[in-house]
Amino acid sequence: MEKYRFRGWDKKTKNFYYVTGLECNDGEIDGVHLIGEEAQSLSEVELFLGSGMKDIRGNEIFEGDILVTEAIKGLQIANVKFENGEFAAGGIPIKEIYKKSKIIGNIKEITGKGEFEWHTP
Repeated sequence: MEKYRFRGWDKKTKNFYYVTGLECNDGEIDGVHLIGEEAQSLSEVELFLGSGMKDIRGNEIFEGDILVTEAIKGLQIANVKFENGEFAAGGIPIKEIYKKSKIIGNIKEITGKGEFEWHTP
């Protein structure tokens, strides 16, 4: 059985917490349990799916993380998205670059907007 890990962005405290449980009703998520926090509604928390892969420092890569990597075009920075059935950063599948990538932040912490454009420094 596949295991999925989530991290939750608490919109009120503007912090990340690991998700310890989800409350479901008729196949839809109603509530989220964040580590060290009271249960909250899904409208109060934004969920980020874990990729199951770790960066060069051993940190699990989640959706929204910003990676710096020595990729195809040299040093590149991009945020991780789950697209077309796989995790990718700047259109490159994470499974191809995670072993040479480092998490430098997350779109929520760095931009507050939830988006980060791909660029080459």
